[in-house]
Amino acid sequence: MNKIEECIVKWRRIRKKPITVRARPFDGNPEDPDVIVTAMVEQGQVVHGFVVETPNGPVSIRPGEWIVEGIAGELYPIDYDILLQTYEILEEDK
Repeated sequence: MNKIEECIVKWRRIRKKPITVRARPFDGNPEDPDVIVTAMVEQGQVVHGFVVETPNGPVSIRPGEWIVEGIAGELYPIDYDILLQTYEILEEDK
């Protein structure tokens, strides 16, 4: 087995570098510039939803979740409970 194969098959413990990013709650406002409003038909009814464009494609977001802006300006939706487990809320961005 070569070094690349060895690295792929063995799990490694890693630690995320401490960086500061921006985040804000999503309140369900369809005018939000960072969110795309979607519509689909379910059981004869039009159902609206929201998505955020991420580097990995569109990801749905619900009111109450947060939008995180990564170090390259990319956006990601995150559940508030997960946000509290993985981030420390510092202060409002100036």
